[in-house]
Amino acid sequence: MDTQEEQDVVSYDPGDGRDQSPRACGWTTDGFLMVVMQDRNHPTLAGGFDVDVLRKTRKEFAAWPQLKQRDPAPDGKTPEGGPYENYDEWRRFQKHNLGSGHGGRSPSGRYAIVQPGVVDLQGVQDFLTGRFFRFDYRRGGDDENRVYPYVHNYSNWNASENWYVMNSGGEQGVNGKPAFGDKPEIQTFPIWQVHFFGAKNPAQPFATRKLLVVRSSVGWYDKAKQLKYMEGSRIHINVSKDARWLYFVATDGNYHQVDYAASLTNPEFAYVGDNWSTCGVFLAECASPKR
Repeated sequence: MDTQEEQDVVSYDPGDGRDQSPRACGWTTDGFLMVVMQDRNHPTLAGGFDVDVLRKTRKEFAAWPQLKQRDPAPDGKTPEGGPYENYDEWRRFQKHNLGSGHGGRSPSGRYAIVQPGVVDLQGVQDFLTGRFFRFDYRRGGDDENRVYPYVHNYSNWNASENWYVMNSGGEQGVNGKPAFGDKPEIQTFPIWQVHFFGAKNPAQPFATRKLLVVRSSVGWYDKAKQLKYMEGSRIHINVSKDARWLYFVATDGNYHQVDYAASLTNPEFAYVGDNWSTCGVFLAECASPKR
């Protein structure tokens, strides 16, 4: 970037006629860039390449490694050591924040957020001890800062070993509402700072603090049952390494351009009107606490 020069590293074309929908998903623990060739039906199971950027080589893998779930304990509770097998191959592919933000690793790589949005299994896995800490989103803060009734969705653990940030998937899907409606809607996406105490406070290993609320468009089904899904407008919260900035994508209280296109042919959606926009990238500056 400093020299304004560009160099080709490797091609992501698999050379076998597969549909080319590549996604650069981040760095592995041993320093390779992970590029996934997404399968439209099973995007997280598709193969891809480990790219050695310095040597300009690639090594193909057949499938994204999956967490191996342990059998439940005899009493039906979470098994000793957590719900997942603690195996090396999965750890290697989970350097920090791979994919679109459903999970993440702490800066040291010791801790991983697993299964956000899966209420009974979401939490943090300690890869040093193998211990699993369940995140009960119904607890962790007063009424203002508690996550409930929202559910943890996208997360980023980038700035501190002691906390990470997360956002919900919007109002849809909570309190009996369907995951997607049948018309354009704008929903609320709160963003929380989650403090992780782990073994320091096993009775309550998490505490949450609501930082801000973002309004953005959400997906919906048309009359043909086709999903109008604006994934990019669903916040995908990130935090800079120096903890100064939160950055995310949203329509910032407006409808999406897909909503606007639908409104031109459907009088029922006339309310979209002039209140629409494309997705934008937003920065929220974090203030340091007064000492």
